[in-house]
Amino acid sequence: MAQRDRGRIGPNDPCWCGGGKKYKHCHRNRDQQPPLTAHEIHEEQKRARRNAVRSCLAAELEHGCDGRPIESHNVSRAGSLEQIAREGHVYGFVTERAAAYPALRRSGGKLLPSLVGLRRASTFTGFCARHDSEIFRPLDTVPFAPTPEQVALVAFRATACEVFGKRMMASVVSLMREADRGREPLEQLLVQTSADGMADHASEGLPPLWKELRKLLAMQKAHDYDELRYLLLRFSTSPEIVCTSVFRPDIDFGGRYLMNLYDASADERSVTFALLPDEVGTVAVFAWLGAFPEAETFTQSLLDVPPDRLPTVLVRFMFEMFGEVWMRPDWWERLPGANTDFLIDRMSTANLPYPLEHPLVQERQRAAEPSFADPGFTLADWKLTGWVRHGAVCPASAPVMGGPDLAGPWKEFFARIQRRAGMLDETPKA
Repeated sequence: MAQRDRGRIGPNDPCWCGGGKKYKHCHRNRDQQPPLTAHEIHEEQKRARRNAVRSCLAAELEHGCDGRPIESHNVSRAGSLEQIAREGHVYGFVTERAAAYPALRRSGGKLLPSLVGLRRASTFTGFCARHDSEIFRPLDTVPFAPTPEQVALVAFRATACEVFGKRMMASVVSLMREADRGREPLEQLLVQTSADGMADHASEGLPPLWKELRKLLAMQKAHDYDELRYLLLRFSTSPEIVCTSVFRPDIDFGGRYLMNLYDASADERSVTFALLPDEVGTVAVFAWLGAFPEAETFTQSLLDVPPDRLPTVLVRFMFEMFGEVWMRPDWWERLPGANTDFLIDRMSTANLPYPLEHPLVQERQRAAEPSFADPGFTLADWKLTGWVRHGAVCPASAPVMGGPDLAGPWKEFFARIQRRAGMLDETPKA
């Protein structure tokens, strides 16, 4: 990054933010520029969604497709969403629209669920119409049993949706960089450094996801599911929530710390989670590929939860971990206010990289509260009827001593601030 003597930046020098523009066309007098409007945010989000995946993902995986990607459902519309809908709508947490921003301000920054039409719920831009139909036919056109093939397809679709999410995250970095308009220099520095972190998170997360997509596709073509591992829980009650996503198992249901996500040597693989209806009730599935000790430990800890508390713990787990949680309207509206407040709080604040001095971090450090702890009240009362494992079981991992790496998200953040601070401190405003 070029700079003048004593840390001063000239009008024609590259801007300190690293965006590639000259300083005079970028952050010069930035604090006097008008802030982003809700309309600008909404339009930029639409652009980012269009640009996240421009071609069918099948073309990138195996070539031979020139079809345009469509809005696919991560959770099957006919097989799952329609079973919990009321008049064609489900409850969900949606932030990709201008109306969400005034609502966030009114709610003090908390995400609030709203009714979403089935055409929009759980959609992502991934596959062309032909490949979406061909690849997922065994999942979308027959009841969810589930078979190993169906579980592998759930994992394939969830991983593809995560690829879309990472690409969309990369596409909105440019929007985030504009979010410091009208702010003081220190705030500008914090915004730009956060944008750097978002860009890195997106780019670093894509390679392992692509690797898993290719393995899952090869598995389906060969009809060989020996490398597929999963734990399946069956509940007799019809679904009240549907959800499909991927995560990395860094802490288990007993509060034991399994891996440091900020350690470059940590296993980069993901576990797929799905809560979906089957022919007689609801199934919860945790699936992964190959010997994965942390996944074994994670799923075993779930079996240690008392059966009557499993549904509540699973509901908390979903609200802690995933943004794509779709709810039966009657179920959400029947929950006591204290319960909905708890779930809204978990959806709005869980796993955010708070500064170490933040009261929530200090409270969790004092109480050593695991993020999936039983809250002590009932969120769901589905009846567990049994569970099964698929695939060879590998030795479980030993818990990592020392607890979560709370400083992990901030190490590079602070390093970037230090690299830029010398330039920003003496940046002339004229």
